[in-house]
Amino acid sequence: MRAYSGKPSSLLLVIFSALLNLVLVLPAAAQDTSLARIILPLRGETLRGSIAIQGSATSPQFARYQVIYAPEPALTDWVVINASDQPVPNGTLAVWNTRVIPDGKYAIKLQVFSNDGTAVEAVVRDITLANTTATPAVVTSTVNSSVTGTASLSGSTGSLLPSSLSNIKINVSDIPKAFLKGVTYTAYAFGALLAYLLLKKVVSFLLRRVLHKPIDYGH
Repeated sequence: MRAYSGKPSSLLLVIFSALLNLVLVLPAAAQDTSLARIILPLRGETLRGSIAIQGSATSPQFARYQVIYAPEPALTDWVVINASDQPVPNGTLAVWNTRVIPDGKYAIKLQVFSNDGTAVEAVVRDITLANTTATPAVVTSTVNSSVTGTASLSGSTGSLLPSSLSNIKINVSDIPKAFLKGVTYTAYAFGALLAYLLLKKVVSFLLRRVLHKPIDYGH
């Protein structure tokens, strides 16, 4: 750019040079708008199941993009998760089924290719897959009973009985024994009653003999 010398012709030359530089700079800046960005998942995350990879893949001369992964730390054997010839300004780039992949550390890479042969990329590293180490959900049965076992009166989500009764357990196999005990105790009670009545008669008989009172056999 030439310095202004104070003459009108020099001023016009300065303005022309500035406009020419602006025209040359703007197209170059416009060409540098290709975008490859992964928003999710984040670095250091632990993943299980099917994962939606979110981000952006755009370019003024967009040709295609692809999402690939490789095991850490080598990052040599890249495998394609998804590829498309449609740009994604902001959305789902791929759905990654991690169930079929061995657990371990992996990296995800997004590559955006343009028609002019250029490419931009984004990489997310230190992603852990842990499908086989997931803790299974524990399902508690509400009723646990069998003919020879025990029956619990309390459930997994709460008891229908007061807390003092919710822990009562009934052993079905003990019912015949309890019945026989009840019959035995009833027989003992009747036997004791009969022995008492008989003893009362004997004592009454002896007292009458000792006191020389006539014995009334009718009573």
